[in-house]
Amino acid sequence: MTPGHDPTDYEIGARHSLPIVNVIALDGTMDVPSLPQFHGMPAEQARTAVAEALRSLGVLVKEEPYTHEVGHCSRCGTILEPLVSEQWWVRMASLAAPGIGAAESGEITFHPARYTDVYLHWMRNIRDWCISRQIWLGHAIPVSTCGNGHRFAWIDPPTDCPECGNTSLTADPDVLDTWFSSGLWPFAIFGWPEQTEDLETFYPTDLLVTGRDIIFLWVARMIMTGLKFTGRNPFSDVLITSTIQATDGSRMSKSKGNTVDPLDLVDKFGADAVRAWAAAVCTSGQDVRFDEDRIASYQRFANKLWQVTSGFLVAKVGNGSVAELDVHPPRPETLRPEDRWMLAELAAVVRECDAGFASFRFHESVEALYDTTWHSFCDWYVEIIKLRLADAGDHESRRAAVWTAVTTLDVLLRLLHPFMPFVTEECAQQLPNAAPTLQQRSWPEEDPLWNDEETAAAHHEIAEAIELVQRIRALGHSQRVPRGSRDRIRMVVRAADGRGTSKHITRLIGGLVPATVLDSHERGVDPVVVVSGRLHAEVVIADTAADASATARQIGLLEANVSRLQAQLANPAFVHGAPAQVVDETRRRLAEAIAQLDLLRRGPLGGSADAAG
Repeated sequence: MTPGHDPTDYEIGARHSLPIVNVIALDGTMDVPSLPQFHGMPAEQARTAVAEALRSLGVLVKEEPYTHEVGHCSRCGTILEPLVSEQWWVRMASLAAPGIGAAESGEITFHPARYTDVYLHWMRNIRDWCISRQIWLGHAIPVSTCGNGHRFAWIDPPTDCPECGNTSLTADPDVLDTWFSSGLWPFAIFGWPEQTEDLETFYPTDLLVTGRDIIFLWVARMIMTGLKFTGRNPFSDVLITSTIQATDGSRMSKSKGNTVDPLDLVDKFGADAVRAWAAAVCTSGQDVRFDEDRIASYQRFANKLWQVTSGFLVAKVGNGSVAELDVHPPRPETLRPEDRWMLAELAAVVRECDAGFASFRFHESVEALYDTTWHSFCDWYVEIIKLRLADAGDHESRRAAVWTAVTTLDVLLRLLHPFMPFVTEECAQQLPNAAPTLQQRSWPEEDPLWNDEETAAAHHEIAEAIELVQRIRALGHSQRVPRGSRDRIRMVVRAADGRGTSKHITRLIGGLVPATVLDSHERGVDPVVVVSGRLHAEVVIADTAADASATARQIGLLEANVSRLQAQLANPAFVHGAPAQVVDETRRRLAEAIAQLDLLRRGPLGGSADAAG
C-alpha cells in the first residue's frame, strides 16, 4: 500500500489510519536518504534499480507484466506521480445544501431534465474542495505569513500582521483553482461585493448554456457561490448541449488534431448554414458525429430561400419589381383550398417553433422550419400556384395566391431569423413593405384565419391530394415513366362515395403528377387503384407508338443537354472562374440529366426509341 502516492491507496489508508509516507520529491526524484543508492534517482529509473537490487539479494520471487491505470500528461505523455501535500481546502457540505434545494424546488431547471439527477447525485455526495494550485497564472490565494510565523487571510492586501504587527509579510505562493475563480464570474464582473447598478441589472441572468462535462466543475460552483455571496441563484435554467464528436465517434481534441475550425466552415458553407446546423444538433440530448454533408444541406436550404424570394416571387411573379407584387389582403372567399392548406401549415410551424423555444429544444424548431419551408412551401405550394399566377385573367385568384405566398414567406423568414440571420434579412428586404431590419418586426402569431373550420377542412383535403400525387408519381417511377410524360399516365379521380371530386382538386392532382385526367377509362382497361384517405385514382400507364416517339424526342433533347453541360464543365475557365455555387449547380443539373436519360433508355419505350433513332 502506498497511501502517499495513489488516490485509491490514500482512501484505504485513511479508513485504516495507515501512516502516509512520501518517498518521491517534488522534482520527481526519490526522496529516501536512508537508501543512498536510490536517493535522488528519477522515479522511473528507481523502479528498475529496486527490482535489480531485490534480484541480487535473491528475494525477488517473480516478475510479470500487468495492466494498470496511471495518469499521463496529455501534452508530453509522461507519468503523473500523485503526492500528498499541504493545500487549501473548502468545506462543501454547507455550501452544497442551498444548491441542492434550488434544483429540488425547481428554481433552477436543467434541460434535458435528466441532468437534474446528474447534478443532484454529485451535490449530495460532494467532497471537500481543494482550491489551491501550484501554477504560474491565476488569482493569488489571499493568505500571508508574517516574520513571526503568523498566517492569516485577508480581503484587502495587508501591510502588517493583524496579530503581532510584524511588517515582514510573505504572500502564499499558490493561486486559486480556475473553477473557483470561474464560479464567481456571474456576479464578480459586475462590481461585487459593491451593490452596483450593473449587479442589480444583470444579476441574476436567465439561461446558462454549457456542456455536460462541466456540470460539476462550473455549473455547480456558480450555483453554490452565487447563493453563498449574493443570496440569489445565478440563473434559472441550464441548457446542456450535445457534444460534437469527430467523424469516427471519438472525442475532439486539439492534441489529437481532430478538431474543426468553425471559421473554416463559415468560409466554406456560410455563417447561416453553420448556425442552423449548430441549432439543429445542439439540443437533441444525443451526442452527434461531425458531418459536413449536413452543414452543406443548410447551405442548400439558404440558397433555396434566396431562389424562392428573388428568383420566383420578385423576378417571375413581380416581373423583377417588388412594387408589382399585389399583397393587399384578399377576401377570404377568394382563397382556394391550397391557399388555406398553406396557411394551416404556417399555423402549425408557428406553434412548433414556439414550443421548441419554450422547452429549449431548438433542434425541433429548426427541423419544423426546414420541413415547412422547403417541402410544404417551396416544393408544394409554389408548384401548385404557378399555373394560377400565370393566369392574368383571374385577378382575384392571382391576388389570393400572391398574398398567401408573400405572407407565408414573411412569417417563415421571421421564424428563421434567430437561426439564419443573414440570408433571412437579405430575403426580407426583397419583400413589399420591408422594415429596416427583421429585428424590428414582431414575432409571428397565428391569425384566426389560419385555424378556422374552413381552413382545417381545406388542409385535410389538400393533404390527401398531395399524398395521392406522391403515390401516383411513385407508381409511374416504378414503371419507368419519366416526369413530364403526361400522356403516359391516364387516370380517373374519384372520392370515397364514388362520385367525382371537385374540378379544382381534379385539375390540381392532374397538374402535379402530371397526368391526363379522364372522366372514365375505356372498356376493357384494367387500372391500378391508388388510394389516399377519401380520394382514390384509377391509374393506367399507357404504352403507345405516340409515346415511343415522344420518348425518342425527349432522349434526343436530354442527350444534347448532357453534351452541352459536359462541355461546360470540361472548360477550365468556367470551372475555376465561375462562382462555386454556379459550378455546383451545373454539376447537379448534369447528374439529373444523366439519371433521367438512363431512365428513359432503360424504360419500356427506351429501346424502341433508340432503335428508331
